Amino acid sequence: DTGGNATFRYISKKISLSSGMDASDLRAFVTAKVPIDTSVFVYYRVLSANDGESLDQKSFRKMRQVNPTLDAKFSDFREIEFDSGGDDQITYVDSDGSSYSDFSTFQIKIVGYSSSTVKIPSFRDVRAIAVT
Repeated sequence: DTGGNATFRYISKKISLSSGMDASDLRAFVTAKVPIDTSVFVYYRVLSANDGESLDQKSFRKMRQVNPTLDAKFSDFREIEFDSGGDDQITYVDSDGSSYSDFSTFQIKIVGYSSSTVKIPSFRDVRAIAVT
């Protein structure tokens, strides 16, 4: 989504995997500072090489924060791990109803929220790993 009350929004470039190197799951690692009363969420979207639609036609899906736990807040930069939230297999359905369980292109979105203009979350790097 492009609306809402996010403090910041970062969208990565589209990442295309090498031919024949399709993946089935995605992990993200974000080095972030997340003070109390703030939050950071990571989203992804994927596209199979066999899907005739474009990545821009796909919706972003929220990733699950693996560690530290959701209630952990910190005032220094720490690495936060996210996964697709599934069973190590991303699946999606296109607008025609065809189902896909692998992908060759993906994109990551990081969104930060704060109820304060003084304390805001921030991040300094992100790594995404497409896995099989």
